[in-house]
Amino acid sequence: MKSRPWNSKEIAYLSANAGEGAAELARQLGRSKHGVEEMAFRFGISLRRGLPVCPKCGKYSVRDGSKFGWCRPCELRHYAGVNRAKLAEFEADERRREAAAVADAQRELWQARQQLKRARWRAKARRERAVEQAGAQVEAI
Repeated sequence: MKSRPWNSKEIAYLSANAGEGAAELARQLGRSKHGVEEMAFRFGISLRRGLPVCPKCGKYSVRDGSKFGWCRPCELRHYAGVNRAKLAEFEADERRREAAAVADAQRELWQARQQLKRARWRAKARRERAVEQAGAQVEAI
């Protein structure tokens, strides 16, 4: 079976989209995989699928199974940033808890001092009343 001839639009499309691979191009152009490979060879077009480039850094190829579609270094940097944020949040919570504990301890100290002042004031008032009563009894005699 003789195939239909290639036109310039198909060859331009083949050249522009070569990274998609022979099977995908064959499907899009309505030609056989072998026909696409043959024409690419004739025109010196590589059909090798290029490794996807990391959208974050543009340097490394993206590995399969990447959660974000990033290269491994970018993914690790992202997780490091997430962990640093969690650490900062944890440390802030610890500072808040410590500040609350200090405030509770200060409140407790203030209450204890107030109780001591009241006890001293009552004791002084009792002594003064006792002295007044003793003075009143001495005068009565």
